[in-house]
Amino acid sequence: MTLTSDTHPQNSGRQRLILAALKLYAEKGVEAVSLRMINREAGMRNNSAMHYHFGSKLLLQEAMVAFIQGWFEEAREEAICAIEQRSAVGDVPVRDVLEAFMVPYMELLTQEVWGEDALRFLARMELEASDEMRTILNNSAACSFARFLSVLEKALPQLERVTISRRLCFFVASIMQGLADAHKLANSYLGDLSSKHSELCTLYLDFCASGMSAPVTETN
Repeated sequence: MTLTSDTHPQNSGRQRLILAALKLYAEKGVEAVSLRMINREAGMRNNSAMHYHFGSKLLLQEAMVAFIQGWFEEAREEAICAIEQRSAVGDVPVRDVLEAFMVPYMELLTQEVWGEDALRFLARMELEASDEMRTILNNSAACSFARFLSVLEKALPQLERVTISRRLCFFVASIMQGLADAHKLANSYLGDLSSKHSELCTLYLDFCASGMSAPVTETN
C-alpha cells in the first residue's frame, strides 16, 4: 500500500494534501502548521481545497492516522498471523513478537519515501495530540494492540496483564520516538553513534525484549 500523487487519480488532490501535511507536521509540529500552509505546500491553487477534501484540521489528522494505521496493518498482517499460529501450538520468544510488531516501522524507514515524515508525525502526535485526537489514535490501533497483547500474555505468563500492557506501550513509544529521532545519534551525548536503520532496529529489539521480560521489582 503506497501513497503517491499519481495513485488513484481521482483522489490525487487529497493525497497531495496528506503528503504535504505529513511533511509539515514532521518538520514543524502539530500546532505550528495551518491549513493554509498545507494547501500551499501541496501546490493547490484553490485555497478551499483543504476544506473541500477534509473539512477541518482534526478531520485531516484523522485521515492521516487512518491511512498510516491501515498501511501498518497491511504491512504487519503476515507477521502477526505467523506469530499467532506459532503461539497456538507452542511458545514464542518475546523478541519474535516484538519484531513482528516492528515490521512496518522498519519498512517505512527503508522503502517509503514518506516513511520518516510519517514516523515523525506519529511521534509528534504522541506528545502534542489533543484529547480528541488521542482518542482517534487509540481507537485506530486498538485491534492491532489487542492481538499482540494476547500473544504476549501467553509468552509472559509470569506477568500480570496490566504490566504487559504498560510495557507494550513503553515499547511502542520508545521505537516511535527513537526511530523518528535516529538522525540525532550522529551528534549524541556520547558522540557519533549513528548506524544503519537495520542495525538500529536490532538494537531496539534486543533492548525492549529484555525490558518486556524483566521481573517485576517489589515496591513498598
